[in-house]
Amino acid sequence: MTITGEKKGIKYQFNNFRLESELIANWKIIIDGETQEGKRARFTKITKQDYGMEFNFFFLGKKRNGLRLEAADAEQVKAYRSQLVQEKEARTEQIVNEIIDGTRSIDIRISGSEYPHYSPWVDNLNDIDVQDVMERAVDNLYGETGASGINVCDFIRQFLPSIGWKKDLPDTVFDIAFDKRTQEYHGYIPNIVTNFKMKLFDILQKDMFRKKEAKAKQTKRDEEAIKKAKETGEPQEIDRWMDDCDDPTEDCSFDTIVEYVMPDGTKKTQRYHNW
Repeated sequence: MTITGEKKGIKYQFNNFRLESELIANWKIIIDGETQEGKRARFTKITKQDYGMEFNFFFLGKKRNGLRLEAADAEQVKAYRSQLVQEKEARTEQIVNEIIDGTRSIDIRISGSEYPHYSPWVDNLNDIDVQDVMERAVDNLYGETGASGINVCDFIRQFLPSIGWKKDLPDTVFDIAFDKRTQEYHGYIPNIVTNFKMKLFDILQKDMFRKKEAKAKQTKRDEEAIKKAKETGEPQEIDRWMDDCDDPTEDCSFDTIVEYVMPDGTKKTQRYHNW
């Protein structure tokens, strides 16, 4: 798509629109026969009502930071932006599904200088956010927020093997490589594996099984506690954990949080200070 026009003696052209974190385009303006151009004009709302392209250029000896678009051009750009967003989301969903079913693998390589380790990535995604697709894939496999709010690469990394020889790796790895430059950089011998691939399911399956089993046990305990609470008319403990003390006036460093199920089936948490 190309947008062209003229405003107050400024001939302008915007093309090569692409979606990054926002819509970006190449720009070119001609003022009194002199051309100024660049590759990053940002489509944005420049007033409460008007849209324009934000970029820096010089006009009448002063630095300007953008041009307002005609209403029809702005609507055309907004429609194109919506199209690009939909297309990107469709590509993202396709990649997520490929990671889930294993037709697209996780690329694992040595990273880190002071503390080297195997780190997960997904190559060749172009404009697609790697962390976003991995988070979606992990959440889908777990059926919930699998990464529990931490960086998804760090979450996956905890289930990868330690750096080692081919014989030290699980049977589910493939496309094993021994990159000489990486080995030399870290001071490793030639037998150390620097790169390999795995399916995400193979990386996570032990942890998924463990959490699924723990969830089933917790569900069973909850059901038994609910039954006993109804029979006795008294609250029953179903879970407890530690947390930082929430009261600066108390002389304690941590609290015990206890979750109860009530006779009517509702749940209640109680905080106890520890001295």
